Formats: sequence, C-alpha cells, structure tokens
Amino acid sequence: MKISMPTNKNSLAQVSNSFRRFLNCKLYHESDAKLDEWIKSNQIEQLLVVLVDGMGYNQLEKYLSEDMFLRKYCHHKVETVYPTSTVPSTTAVRTGKFPMESGWMGWQQFLSDVDDNYTMYRDAGYYNEYHYSPEQKEKIYPMDLITNDISLKNETAVEVFPAWIHGKNEDFVSLCNEANEYLKVGYKYAYVYWDVYDGTMHETGVASKESLDELYKVNQTLHDLTMMLDSHVGLIIIADHGHVDLDSVNIHDYPQLTQMFRKMPGLELRCASLFIKDEFKASFKEEFNKVLSDKFLLLSKDEVIEKNLFGVGTPHPEFENIIGDFVACAIDKTNLIYRDNDSVFKGYHGGLTEDERYVPVIAFCK
Repeated sequence: MKISMPTNKNSLAQVSNSFRRFLNCKLYHESDAKLDEWIKSNQIEQLLVVLVDGMGYNQLEKYLSEDMFLRKYCHHKVETVYPTSTVPSTTAVRTGKFPMESGWMGWQQFLSDVDDNYTMYRDAGYYNEYHYSPEQKEKIYPMDLITNDISLKNETAVEVFPAWIHGKNEDFVSLCNEANEYLKVGYKYAYVYWDVYDGTMHETGVASKESLDELYKVNQTLHDLTMMLDSHVGLIIIADHGHVDLDSVNIHDYPQLTQMFRKMPGLELRCASLFIKDEFKASFKEEFNKVLSDKFLLLSKDEVIEKNLFGVGTPHPEFENIIGDFVACAIDKTNLIYRDNDSVFKGYHGGLTEDERYVPVIAFCK
C-alpha cells in the first residue's frame, strides 16, 4: 500500500485556519490558499462547515460518479493531521492546531495527572473503565475553539452535534437543517459533525452495501441542503480521515514485546504509543521489527519529533508523555489490538496509508 508521511503544509490545520481568517480570528498557522481564494472570489458572508466522519478523498473517487454532488464540487484534497483519527483530526478542524499543540492526540492517551490511559471522549480509563471527572481532562487539554474566538468578537457561532454527543437530532437531515436555521437568524459560522458513515464502515467494511448506501445518503442530504441555503452562504464539506478494510493482530501474541512494556500502549489501534522499560529501550526496535516491520513503521521518540509526525508548533506540555518511547504507525491493513475483549473492526483508520491520509475539501455556493 502507498503511504504518506505528514508534510504539515496542506492539511486540515491549514483549512481550519482559513475558517479563522474568514472570521478575523487569530491564526495559528498558514491558511489554505486555495480555500481563501474561493471564499474571497465568491464573496462569502457566512460559512457552514460540515464534517463527515470517515469520508476520505479516495472513497469519493472510487465509489461516486463524477456527476454526483460530492465529487462535482470537490475543490481540492488535503492531508488530514496525524494520527488519521477522529479525536486529533476533528480537534484540528475545531481549533486550527495540530495534535502536538492541542494535546488531543488519540482515542486514548496517557494522562500523567491520573497516571492512566484516558479515553478522551468517554472520560474513562481505557484499560480499567474507571470513570473520571471531565474537568480533569479540560484542565490539562483546554480547547481553543474557533467558536469561542468568534464569541469574543461579538459574532455568533455554533457547533451542531448528533444526539449521542450533546445535540438533539438523531438524523443527518435534521442536523443540517438545525445548522441552517442558525445561519438564517444571523450566525456567521456553523460547524456540523456527522458520524454514521464512519460507524457503518467500522462494522461492515469500506465497500459494503451498507457503507455505500450511507455514503449515497450523505451525498443526497448535502445536495438537498444546498437548495435551502441563502446565496451568500458558503458550504464547506470536509472529513477527518479516510478508511481501510483490515485485519487485526493482538499484541499479546508477542510476549517477547509485551515483557518490555512499562505501560500498556496508547493513542490508536493503527498508531500506538509504546512505553518501554529502560533496560529494553536499546533492543526494542530490533525485536519489534523482527515480527511487525511489514505492518508497522516503528519510530523512536526522537524520530517522531524530528519528523514532526504529529504536526508543528509549540508542543503541549504533555506531548512527550503522550507519545512514550516509540510510536508504531500502520503501513498496511492491520490493527494492533491491546485488549483481549477489543472489537475486531472490519474498517478502520489511524495509519499512514494514502486512503486514510487524504480528505476532500468540497466547496459550494449559489
């Protein structure tokens, strides 16, 4: 499989900083010049940003015809940030920061304040299910949200989520309609997040009938949404990552590796932060590569930092604690399972393959 190392130049972080530029907010990085020009040339006055979880660029190329809405209005493609997963990527869109800056780096990550692997969206221990107060996470990983910046400038902005998070809408149509209603009463910026397509691929695979049907529904819903938008509204549709069909291996099948662990792995199933006992740090890479080098690219902490794997900018104070001693990045279709009771997904993300790394920037206005 083709892999793509992060360049940190044409990514979701730059796209998000284009939103910041449009809203006259502080920029954390250069903005996306192509998107800036589109916004300017079309005299956009309000932005509606829709993020469809898991909708990678290559999936649109493979499964939608050129005349279908999402392909017809695909303006360009960009890299997502790394890891290619929901927590770091949606945070980059919502803030304009790379994962190494925000500290929101994976589904579960080591949190030194509680000395545990913390599941970021569930406020619970990943390996023990101990429930923590959300305030502990928010104190260490505050989000500099675009919507907060706009509010400070006396503008109006909103984020709209599905009911399972903290919204009121169970379906995508209602979610989009709610966001449009905010624009109609004068909001300058609305961000919508939708995750059913991603969840369907996890359960049934990327090319399953169920997943393709869901992609077609997304395409139709967003096409229908355009009929209701005012002429000065810019609709930007993006994704956080793509998906690949895969197999899984259990780390516990390699006791020669797990005996070297001082903590269990963090981050993602396809981007593992590994914590190694001091006496094994010199030999770990050789032992790992003997059994998994065809499936994972193993980088030391120094290599991770040198390659700017998790972005550029001022590192979050917890950054080096989170990445551990090594990071194992998936380069083929393999998940690394850490718990014996983990679900075996048919589709997943988090690795370095091009299918996971590239996402579309779809732009529409009347």
